Amino acid sequence: MIDTEKERLKSSRQEYEESNNGPDGHSFQQNKMHWCTIFVALAAAAPALSAPVSSPQPASTSTPSHALWLWKSAEIIQDPAHLTKFLSVVANPDNAITRVHAHIDRNVANAEWGSFIEECGARGVAVEALMGDKQWVLGSTTAPQGPTLQRQLDWIEQYQTKASARAKFAGIHMDVEPWGLPGWEVKENAAHVQSLVGSLVAIADKVAHVANRLSITAAADLPFFATSVPCEDATLATCLLGYLDSVTFMTYRQTSAAVLDMATPLLKAVEKAHPGKPTWLAVETCEACDPEVAEISYTGKSVGDLMRDLAAVERNATAYSGFAGVAIHSYEDFVKLPLSV
Repeated sequence: MIDTEKERLKSSRQEYEESNNGPDGHSFQQNKMHWCTIFVALAAAAPALSAPVSSPQPASTSTPSHALWLWKSAEIIQDPAHLTKFLSVVANPDNAITRVHAHIDRNVANAEWGSFIEECGARGVAVEALMGDKQWVLGSTTAPQGPTLQRQLDWIEQYQTKASARAKFAGIHMDVEPWGLPGWEVKENAAHVQSLVGSLVAIADKVAHVANRLSITAAADLPFFATSVPCEDATLATCLLGYLDSVTFMTYRQTSAAVLDMATPLLKAVEKAHPGKPTWLAVETCEACDPEVAEISYTGKSVGDLMRDLAAVERNATAYSGFAGVAIHSYEDFVKLPLSV
């Protein structure tokens, strides 16, 4: 049944990609749903992972720190009403937003980006340049005229060079997900998967060098199953941290206990290999997802429900020195959640 579901979901996703490319050739990566979400939903359906999750036990506490993916950056930055709403959301202390991953849109002028970053900074929110396309690991792009890795890096360099100190991006955030490519989940394709992982490592290395030259951070999104993917002499959960400053694990579930059950092996792996290195967890709020995906999204719940669960996750995860906070995917769906139900 799981294999059948994978084929159906891959077909649905292909149709979604083809119908959701932006005016600048932006790929599916800028849209609502991470491809990792599909794998999380399938994992949730698998009998091996259907056992009850133990209740989380209290650990240390700290001030919460949340990040927010923003895909439709031009829509927010160039529309005063949308921008006002966005700034009110990130400035709301109840949301505890300290970081925004804003998708690079070159249709937005440098001056507009600068104003946006300064407005966020005035509210204590850092802005990272979000970019990615799974096809980059193959040396191509999802959309025919989609931006290449080099083109995105060139844009970031020209922007950072011209921007004032208060208007600079705080980092580069990679959302390059080769696990969304055909054949990744097939055991017989182990050599192919390792080739894709090698390409991902090379991309991370290149991004890290650019970020270092610009004196900003470099980060990447990683799947919940990263501990099962070989990478160099370790696993994907830890090897990219040899190149990058931080990672975000897409631990999509809809209860605090389930998020922690998924996150604990990842946090332990990072703690052992790179103690103290910033590690983020993540939750999904996608509304327009497949029914299976909705099962691991907070859609249908309230902001209050979400924040209570994030607080429980944070109380436990702070036992790990590198835990940095929880990222919310994404702004476009988060703002649709009711305050209470």
